[in-house]
Amino acid sequence: MGSDPGADFPLTRKTIDQLDGWVQRLAAPLLPAECVEYKESVWEFREETPLALAVSKIVRMASGIRAAMLLVDAGFVAECACLLRIVGDLDFEVVAVIEGEIRGEMTTAQQKFIDQFFSRPAMDSVSISGPPKNDHVSRKDLMKAHVKLAEAAGQDGEEIRHLIRKLNWGYDGYVHGSYSSTMELYHGGRDQFMLRGHEEEELRRRYRRAVSAKLVELLNTFRLVAMAQDDKALSSELAEAVAELVSSQEQMLASGGG
Repeated sequence: MGSDPGADFPLTRKTIDQLDGWVQRLAAPLLPAECVEYKESVWEFREETPLALAVSKIVRMASGIRAAMLLVDAGFVAECACLLRIVGDLDFEVVAVIEGEIRGEMTTAQQKFIDQFFSRPAMDSVSISGPPKNDHVSRKDLMKAHVKLAEAAGQDGEEIRHLIRKLNWGYDGYVHGSYSSTMELYHGGRDQFMLRGHEEEELRRRYRRAVSAKLVELLNTFRLVAMAQDDKALSSELAEAVAELVSSQEQMLASGGG
């Protein structure tokens, strides 16, 4: 409890601090945004393209991964896991769309997902019985893009499908308040729940490893978007950042490691 969390996982923290610059570079072709008047003033990109969708979600991914590390440093491990699930979902969607952009042709599901993302349903059309029905693109359809991308890279597409589902299942329990995620907060010595942050530093380290692992996924997706933008310099820079982060093994530190 008394250790300085900032001294732990130094390369992961350094890489998170670099996200601002990388996001800005990925967003640069879409900026400046324009102020549009609907019922109120809102900011929008000047184009509604696959890359605009990707950048929109990348902004949230970068913000989310930083917040996840802040939460685990404060001991809010379950909340950190919830955010990592959100970041993973955003990552999944970006890859599903960018696959079509790189291939040069969108499937019907990919294009429909893009169109729905930029649609603006009128809130006053929502009845008391619930929101208007919308035939959303299924995760099953979006998964096909992940399988194609994996196979194009010489990987086993079905193995990738299984891995994504397994990772999501692991985090879903935190989002839905699973029994185990609740009891993880129990302090047996005091017969109390730790509602102001988990006090076990080794457990916090385990969640920091999870943040570091998710950061590797995030950087790989950033690189895909840079490739779609034909930004070779940024793609190379991100590849180097991934290699350095993986070499640090901060995603795999043993429980008592340094």
